[in-house]
Formats: sequence, C-alpha cells, structure tokens
Amino acid sequence: MKWYEQKYVNRRDWILDNLENLKLSPQELTVVMTIDFYNENRTDISMDILQKKTGLDMDELNRVVSVLCARHYLDIMASSRNVQFRLDGLFDTDTAKD
Repeated sequence: MKWYEQKYVNRRDWILDNLENLKLSPQELTVVMTIDFYNENRTDISMDILQKKTGLDMDELNRVVSVLCARHYLDIMASSRNVQFRLDGLFDTDTAKD
C-alpha cells in the first residue's frame, strides 16, 4: 500500500500544503479536489458531475482534465461498469517523494 492510500493520510491537506510545488491553476485545483473528494467517498464520477460541481463550462473542464492527464497527475480508466478518475500520479510526483 502506498503512503497516500493509508487511511490516516488526508490527501486534500497534502495537496493544499504542497500547492506551490504542484503548480496547479485555480481551475485545476478545483477539479483535483473534487475528484479526490468523490474518490474518498467512493462516489462515481463523470464529466457531467465534474462540470456541475466545479461550475466550469465543458470546454474548460476538458482542457483542465487534458492538462492534468498530460502532467500524469490524473489517469482516467474506463471499464464496462464505470469510469475511474485516479490521482495517483499527483502523489507519485517528486514533490511527494521529498
């Protein structure tokens, strides 16, 4: 089990504490925090839900998701049952390792 998967780790606190090193824009931070919240509560996520919760228009949300994926902070994995938004890459950065 990785350090950020431990039940005593508050990942959103870690993100906020390392925000300047992660170099997330306000929109990226909003999307990351929303995804982490839904993942922690084991709630299904979709682009429609993210759009509704973040208030971003769909074009901006697509841009933000693309940037997060390009930085390897976010992985989106689809199966026949659901789509998973995984932020493991965010916690595997050099910032996290330090």
